[in-house]
Amino acid sequence: MAPAAEEALRHLVMRVKEVRRWLVALSALKVAALLFLFVTVYVAVFAYADHHLHMGLTARLAALCLLIAGSCGALYALARSLISHVSCSRAANHIESKISFRQQLVTAIEYDENKADYLYSEALADCVVQRVFEASADIDFKTTVARRNAYLFSVMIALGMCGVLFFAHNHYVFFSTYLARLTRPLEQVEPIPTTELIALTGDIVTEPDVKIRLAAEIRGPVSYTHLTLPTN
Repeated sequence: MAPAAEEALRHLVMRVKEVRRWLVALSALKVAALLFLFVTVYVAVFAYADHHLHMGLTARLAALCLLIAGSCGALYALARSLISHVSCSRAANHIESKISFRQQLVTAIEYDENKADYLYSEALADCVVQRVFEASADIDFKTTVARRNAYLFSVMIALGMCGVLFFAHNHYVFFSTYLARLTRPLEQVEPIPTTELIALTGDIVTEPDVKIRLAAEIRGPVSYTHLTLPTN
């Protein structure tokens, strides 16, 4: 290949590799955001249901298996997505799907990847490389990638992490108990009892506008340090 064509090809490959990096990052962030959302919602729903239903061993084992299956499915989707964007030729195909160069960009990148086994003549490759280099000189290949989605997924993950940390910090006993019941179903981890207000004072008969004192016992977790009880 002529030196001018070699230099043009080198610039094309550099620009395509930038698109490939964005595609890989976007795929990883998308799956990570979906996986984080799935796990967070799943654990929250399980904790709520287990708190009220006190699930048995079989139900907790099934819940754990479903969580593992869903997580593995998301990781499999991530692996497939990353593999689909590993090669520069696939990134070039993505660019061609947005901005058509009549498959000349793909041909040029395939020549760079398979020089020893290239099916056509080097003279033809020189011509294709020079043509697509000139046609794309003023085009930013990165515009074919929805880069704003990468920032959106990053913000979603960051906000989700902040929310989870806030909840875990303020409800540590609740969170840790039901997370243990989900991830260690074979162990005897007792659920938190439902909060109840048990009246200790019996029936009272009194005159109107007379102040009385009531006594009650709180059983279960308490979310508030002060309770106001009606006296009428």
